[in-house]
Amino acid sequence: QKTEHTSVLVRRQAPDRRIASLMAIPGISKKLGANLIDKFGCLTDVANADLSSLCEVPLIGLSRAKMIRRFFHKKEPI
Repeated sequence: QKTEHTSVLVRRQAPDRRIASLMAIPGISKKLGANLIDKFGCLTDVANADLSSLCEVPLIGLSRAKMIRRFFHKKEPI
């Protein structure tokens, strides 16, 4: 295989690190993570989003929105 071809395939299959970080939240799949990044653009904006903004994201309901908020605003250290 040509090097150019392999590098294109690797790049295409490599997950977005922002999405992968969101997948650490219980109940957040790759698709939901992608929806969150599409809406907010970065992890900081996802972390700072209020419940109503999170609920505007496709497939994110109130319980998932609360889970996301809890994940980013834990009081105990990781």
